[in-house]
Amino acid sequence: MLVFTTVPSTTSLTSSSILTKDPTNLPSTNPPILNNLATSLKVVRDFSKDMLDNTSESFRKFANDFENEIERAYEVEQKFERTTVIRLRNGSINVTFIVFFKSGISPANACAPLEKAIKEDGKLGNFEIIPGSLECSKPNRKYFGHV
Repeated sequence: MLVFTTVPSTTSLTSSSILTKDPTNLPSTNPPILNNLATSLKVVRDFSKDMLDNTSESFRKFANDFENEIERAYEVEQKFERTTVIRLRNGSINVTFIVFFKSGISPANACAPLEKAIKEDGKLGNFEIIPGSLECSKPNRKYFGHV
């Protein structure tokens, strides 16, 4: 007479077990790298309606002066390439601009020179900045059609 015995199979997970269906979708542990940074801040100055037109003399003059001050703030950042003012809006003057870098830079390092320059005296060169108005973020694609 033959006797068959079955041994129950068990599966256990330990704290080091990882179950994934697609290992290529794991989150990256590397910080994001930026080649450009969409940024805005508010300048204490009178706004005129012709500043809405990026071809107007008042827009071009303001943008040129502002871009020069951004360049001064980034002069020690070797990865800095240039900046471009994209838009001016009312609200004192709400400036939207993009900072371009020669190579990738971490988001924290991308905005640090601006934060430092403004923190010192609340100004960016001759531009008085409204406290708390600096916003640094990932680039917004809608701006790139205007560069």
